[in-house]
Amino acid sequence: MRHFKLDNQIFAYDADQEHLITPEMVEISDEELTILNEPPPKPVNLKLQGVEFDGVMCSATKEDMWGLSAVRSWVASGQDVAFEFDNGNFLTLSIANMAAFEAVWVPFRASFF
Repeated sequence: MRHFKLDNQIFAYDADQEHLITPEMVEISDEELTILNEPPPKPVNLKLQGVEFDGVMCSATKEDMWGLSAVRSWVASGQDVAFEFDNGNFLTLSIANMAAFEAVWVPFRASFF
């Protein structure tokens, strides 16, 4: 007899009798339980989760990469930018922190290539 869990109910299948035993009739131990139809764990999107810089989780999606490329010259000219990352977090980029930010963010982003 095989035991399985489906939709949080425990069932048994009697192969000799070729029938399903309802949850009310099943008494099993944890060692006998086979889990079926449990969704696999969702993969963590590390690009969206990001890397931490100055207390802010900064995502590293391609949209972030394009956006950061677009503001790089603006920041280099001395303008501060409140940059919104794809994960919804904001970081103020300035001429004072841009090099340190890129030293952390660029290798993290490059790890996906």
